[in-house]
Amino acid sequence: MNPGNKSFLFGEKRSDRLNANINMRAIGVRAKEWEHPVYGLFRMAEERKKVNGDILKTPKRAREIYAISIIAMAMQYDYEEDWWINATETEDSDGLIMTFSGDEKNGQKGLMREVQVVEHREDSGEIFDTIFEKISETAYSPDMILVCLALTNEIYNFELLSERLKQTPSTFEHIFIVFAGVGLIDPTIPTESIRRSYSLIQLTPKFARTTFDYGILLEDFDKKFKMGRESKSINGSKIFFTTRNKTIPLAGEAHVNIK
Repeated sequence: MNPGNKSFLFGEKRSDRLNANINMRAIGVRAKEWEHPVYGLFRMAEERKKVNGDILKTPKRAREIYAISIIAMAMQYDYEEDWWINATETEDSDGLIMTFSGDEKNGQKGLMREVQVVEHREDSGEIFDTIFEKISETAYSPDMILVCLALTNEIYNFELLSERLKQTPSTFEHIFIVFAGVGLIDPTIPTESIRRSYSLIQLTPKFARTTFDYGILLEDFDKKFKMGRESKSINGSKIFFTTRNKTIPLAGEAHVNIK
């Protein structure tokens, strides 16, 4: 799969809200602070240090943000556009992903989606059962996507899983799986690249997949950090660049006007 293809479907033909031009003020009401998608990797790295590297022993909240970060990174890789995450947990969602659209002339707008995360672990039975339990327990907003974080070393038939879920009633129109590593064993992929790889599989409403080297996203973060633009804040009619880089003067002051 080549980057830039926008391979992942979000219901464009049904005027799905992810692909609607949402006014930035409306997004700002939902979430003001937006982080670069590698934020969840940094947080997970810190948590894993505390438990000798065992991801299963890290806090559940850290794993949820980790999953949200992976899907946002995959979208950034696939769309070749910046994607951002908000890690605020609410009663309804585990976080948000968003990308900007439009331009200053026509008014800056955005595409946003709420995220629910479910985990598949060694003791969870079949991965279909893990997802089915989540999608059958309650009804969710049409704006919500489900992301399953796979934390096992099993071999999956993702296309078969996709077909089963397409036949399963659910309020989630869009269901994904994310995991560290590659979905298929390919002897042409260098070992070091496999260690740095993450994969995203879309199961419904269509089947799509991508694997990317997160080193690309780290380079992107580093570039933005040096510029003081690795995070954003929405305030009324403006988007502010924000940063933790103490060498940047007037951090958070730079902005672009939106309509």
